Amino acid sequence: MKKISKKARVRIVMIICAALVICCAASVTAAIAQLSDFNRIQSENSNYEIALMSDEKSIRQLPFAVSASTGKAEKDQSIKILAEKNGWLKIMYNNHGELETGFVKSDTVYERQKEQVPAETIDLDTSQITAKVGETVSIEAKIFPRSSTEKINWSSSDENVAKVQEANVTITGEGTAVITAKTEKCVRTIDITAVQSNPQLSFSEKSYTLNLNEKLNLKKDLKASSKEIKWESSNSQVISVDDGVVKALKSGAAVITASIDGATASCRVYIKNANSHADKPLNLQNAYGNIYNYHPSVCYFENGFNGYKYWCAYTPYEGNNDYWENPHIQVSNDLKNWTVPKGFSNPLEPVPSNYEHGRVYNSDTELVYNTDTKTLECWWRFYDYPNNRTVLKRKTTKDGVHWSNSEEMLSGELYKYDFLSPAIIYENGTYKMWAINQNTGHSLDYRESKNGKDWGKLRQIKITYKDKELANWHLDVIHTAKGYEALISAYYPKENDRTHMDLYYSYSQDNINYTTAEKIFSPSSSSNAFDNRGLYRSSFLYANGRYYMFYSALNKKTGPTGVGLICGRDVYTMG
Repeated sequence: MKKISKKARVRIVMIICAALVICCAASVTAAIAQLSDFNRIQSENSNYEIALMSDEKSIRQLPFAVSASTGKAEKDQSIKILAEKNGWLKIMYNNHGELETGFVKSDTVYERQKEQVPAETIDLDTSQITAKVGETVSIEAKIFPRSSTEKINWSSSDENVAKVQEANVTITGEGTAVITAKTEKCVRTIDITAVQSNPQLSFSEKSYTLNLNEKLNLKKDLKASSKEIKWESSNSQVISVDDGVVKALKSGAAVITASIDGATASCRVYIKNANSHADKPLNLQNAYGNIYNYHPSVCYFENGFNGYKYWCAYTPYEGNNDYWENPHIQVSNDLKNWTVPKGFSNPLEPVPSNYEHGRVYNSDTELVYNTDTKTLECWWRFYDYPNNRTVLKRKTTKDGVHWSNSEEMLSGELYKYDFLSPAIIYENGTYKMWAINQNTGHSLDYRESKNGKDWGKLRQIKITYKDKELANWHLDVIHTAKGYEALISAYYPKENDRTHMDLYYSYSQDNINYTTAEKIFSPSSSSNAFDNRGLYRSSFLYANGRYYMFYSALNKKTGPTGVGLICGRDVYTMG
């Protein structure tokens, strides 16, 4: 046998090693793709299953052999199935007292069945109804959580007065009755007042729909004599009535009753939902294989920028880990389908080379368009504890694909200055920036600059809340015909809890005196909603006569879950 030379042996070893590296890289890439697919399936599914483990099994991070095990599930242990793909299950299980997620083969579980979700609350649109004999009134009833499989059982205390089928109440005779809506754990009632029909007293319409804060004079629609009319609202906290003029105060519905000499007429008034929640977060797939993104900032281009109308900057934040908090860019033409600009790849800015958890990291993106240079700019905050500074950095582009190197635009000494959640507008040749300084009682600091590097004197803007104990945390500011409109996430400093925040709205015509901030959006009350815990830095976009609110959401179980989107003609009635 011919002896192989030393040089040849070295070459063979190098080839084998290279092949192994390629195989491992391919496996990791496939694993990330598999995880992304599982996360997508999970985000689209709320009908979870419950099952038991058939044997003691290791729970993997990913359904591939290259992944490490995260724990063990014991035989007959109860698990929750979150998603299923290609013979693998993504599950939630109890790992020594902590809820964890992982992956197992489908054939390792048994007794799979749909999760039975009981009703926790019944919400009825009214508690009182006054109606005429022969009239049928439909009740709007909602069960929470929305995933509950329970049905509402309806009953009437006196069917000679009112009969009920499903959620429809038919007035059968004069008098009073109580309609009961019941599930195993919940009971709600509606008081019924039935009156004789009076053809000389009636409204021209059976129902009316108003926007929030809108008024309507029902006197003009009431077919009646000129005698003095007595007016009553079944829910004056939702809809008030004064001499026939009704005003929509908040989301809901009420029955308005007009009475003359014992004769009555009723109509139902509905209010459009005030800032209802998104069903699920936007499908902004980041470079790390999930949609757990924070701090959105969106620019709109009516005629497009490199072929796209909407450009969004954000930072991933899976597991509240600042390692992932690196600027990303995505684009869309319909706000539903998001992608990466052709020729570009995320992240825009990688993990800092000297990254340290809680000490050196990126955060807080802001997207700005310079109308003079026709340049799109992405700004972000860089926290640099070892060097005792906090920095605002920037990258620019003419096409959204090719970006400049990062520039340091503004820096300050730690524990003295901060540029938390920068909100930046470029108008009339000037950069205008609002930011939160957590070193000065979470003050709202305002600065201006002509070139983005040389900033003028700092000025603090006072934001007052109806609840005076609130403190600013993150914000966004837009400039419209109304003035400077601010969207602020605020918290109670005494509790030091920034995981259960609400969103507040304030505006100013002169950027000096701002209105008292009022709450316009809170976390969902549904236990299954992706946004049922708290709301972080969110942003406004105003385009084509509509407000678009991109909000960062927290979930009670998983933490950061992504970005929700609602829109409307005003900031009070978005959905």
